[in-house]
Amino acid sequence: MLEKVIDALTKGNDSQESRCFYAEHELNPRDIQIKVEGLGQINFPLNQQDIQKLIALSSQAKFGLRDQTLLDKNIRNTQEISADQLQVTINETTLATLLDKMGKTLEISEGATLIPHLHNMLIYGPDQFFDKHQDSEKLKNMIGTLVIVLPVPHIGGDLIIEHHKQHHIFSSQNIDCTMAKCLAFYADCCHEVKKITQGYRIALTYNLVLEAKEIPSEKHRINHQLISALKDYFSVKKGSDPLKLVYFLDHSYTEHSLRWNMLKGADRINASAFYVAAQELNLIPHLALVEIHETWTAEGDDEEDPEIRELIDDGTTLSYWIGADNQKLSFHSYRISGDVICWTKETGDFEPSETDYQGYMGNYGNTMDYWYRRAAIVLWHESSRIPMNFDLDYEESMKELVAITKSPGQEEKALSVVKKAGKYLLNTKENKINFGVFSDIALYIQDKEVAQFILYHFEWAILDSDIAQTLVKLQNLYGVSWCLDLMERWKQEKRSYSYGKIFILKNINSFIRDFLDCGGDTRLAIFVLNTQMTAIIKDDERLSQSTKPSVLTSILPERMMTITNTLKAGCAVSGFLLNIIVKHILSRPVLYPELNLVDVFLALKDQVSSEQKDDYRLLQFHLEKTIREELALGLRSEDDWSIKTKLPCQCEHCKTALDFLRSKTDIKKVWPLVAMIRDHVMSTFHDLDLPVDLSVEKTGSPHKLIMVKNDKLYKKAKEKFDKLNICYQKLKVIASYIERKNS
Repeated sequence: MLEKVIDALTKGNDSQESRCFYAEHELNPRDIQIKVEGLGQINFPLNQQDIQKLIALSSQAKFGLRDQTLLDKNIRNTQEISADQLQVTINETTLATLLDKMGKTLEISEGATLIPHLHNMLIYGPDQFFDKHQDSEKLKNMIGTLVIVLPVPHIGGDLIIEHHKQHHIFSSQNIDCTMAKCLAFYADCCHEVKKITQGYRIALTYNLVLEAKEIPSEKHRINHQLISALKDYFSVKKGSDPLKLVYFLDHSYTEHSLRWNMLKGADRINASAFYVAAQELNLIPHLALVEIHETWTAEGDDEEDPEIRELIDDGTTLSYWIGADNQKLSFHSYRISGDVICWTKETGDFEPSETDYQGYMGNYGNTMDYWYRRAAIVLWHESSRIPMNFDLDYEESMKELVAITKSPGQEEKALSVVKKAGKYLLNTKENKINFGVFSDIALYIQDKEVAQFILYHFEWAILDSDIAQTLVKLQNLYGVSWCLDLMERWKQEKRSYSYGKIFILKNINSFIRDFLDCGGDTRLAIFVLNTQMTAIIKDDERLSQSTKPSVLTSILPERMMTITNTLKAGCAVSGFLLNIIVKHILSRPVLYPELNLVDVFLALKDQVSSEQKDDYRLLQFHLEKTIREELALGLRSEDDWSIKTKLPCQCEHCKTALDFLRSKTDIKKVWPLVAMIRDHVMSTFHDLDLPVDLSVEKTGSPHKLIMVKNDKLYKKAKEKFDKLNICYQKLKVIASYIERKNS
């Protein structure tokens, strides 16, 4: 398909190779009057005395390199007289004729005009030159450069112009020339001035500005073959993404010059054909700058000229978009695939804007990276306008959609936009603010299926008090079953995490109570609570199997807060689920220690209904029994040095260490161990945070591991015993309070 597009652009007399990037002409010096500040009017032919006076008034010419202005005779060795020191007058009729002929040769658009702006006078003497360079665009709408070489005898000084692989030699050398030689060329052409051998080359340089129509819709240039090729191309469905076509232009452009009315030569002809075809086929034309990045394998040690072998990676990015109305668009940069790109000039014909050679790095060979700057015409069908706008300018597109939903009676229009935007509508960060925007759209369009599509991509963690009222509105409009389906899809996304736990909501109690207070259906609340409990049970299994005791201790406050909120939510919703939660936490004493559960029990005292008091009593009886049994053991005696614990490892060395820990009488153990085993035992103890001091005595062979039980053992025992007493008294008071409340 793309081959047909290229064929349509290159057929017959419109061959790309026939396009001219320069134009030559001559001027009679009698039509040129030049006055120089400090010298006055100069006359032709110039004599040596006049030339020396001009040189005396001149200064060393500088040159631009990116954003710098430099002075370096190794690159540019010539003299300059600036425009503000000159007064140049060219016969109006003669100049108009000259520029008209040059414009036709350069194929500027019909009705357009080249306007010359004097830049300077350049004086090249013997051995002076200017290396290869490209003129910067100094003025708005600058399209090229005009050079008028005055009739002064000189040998050498050829001006060589290059455009990709084409080049032209503009020779002005003469012994006795009576005419001024003129050359105009496009601003993206590289050029250089060769050394002067004899005499002086004196030239006036002008910046050429193009004044043209805004839109290149030249109907008489209609390309029927191109229209047919584009029609065939856009009639074929290629996947779910909007179909695009990218045509690389022949000339280079900058952000200043990339406009429909500023295109050069063949680009203007082809752009006009594309523009007319787009109007015929309901396509939307754009201009864009292009960055192409290629990575090649390379051979050799010469960084300046390596041998390029194989292309291993490439990418093309479009940026700086111009619309059909010649206005800049706020589209962002966009990566484009190679299967939608076509061209009439190979990228390899362009000079790379940047290169980077990477030598051998150990795990891969030499590589050479090239970056190229080009420009392109980009087309897609009018039917793709909405999805492409969302893809390239999401924020503005969303603003426009939201604006529609703020006005009554626009439901069909909003629904149409949502359907056309499709997956590109969902190109957003998933947070509560966006959920509010999307839910407002879902409520406005009043379409069950599309509303489900709009909201399904959000995640389970979105459930919070902030959106409770919105969910109730969705429930009332679309039904409980619809909401259950939506929440089930949120679960299936499996992207909701809270400190590593899938589907666990920290604020589940406040969400469920606010949801029910707003009129939310109990079935939805039960679904949320059941999902929460299933996730907690699953995560607790993971923690029990592999998590180190020190880590369990560090995350205990957050875990207890979550289970407390979940129990409170259970009190608000379902006695059955409350029973499941209570039984679960009682089965995991390592994860939910009884001392911490007393605080949970206390937090529930005002939440439990009379129907739920049996589940509450189950928790109460378990805590009372467990604490009573521990209190009955009494305070640890001062001669009891046993440490009740488990070691995760069952190797013989850890069993020996465990025997030491459980011993009531052993306080210190001196244990000769090789380094590897010693480190293993020490690491195991460290993870358990035991009241044992560890050190290494570096005498003998092997060195000795010294294990000494410390006073923290008694301090911790005393602290726990005192807390048990306090907790037991709290349990009695709370139990009495609950009985009175529910009697």
